[in-house]
Amino acid sequence: METGNPAVDGALARLETIAEVPAEARAGVYGEVHDLLRDTLAGLDERPGGAPTPLNVAR
Repeated sequence: METGNPAVDGALARLETIAEVPAEARAGVYGEVHDLLRDTLAGLDERPGGAPTPLNVAR
């Protein structure tokens, strides 16, 4: 599934490979994905206009 956001798409692609990661290393992968998504969301807040909300989403 693609979202159109390269960072989010990369995080989702990383999760799709989780079955190939040894069980003892999976927590690290989840941590990487969490950090990537958190940083992506923080970047949205820093853009002019901020992150989309129900009040500022174009309809």
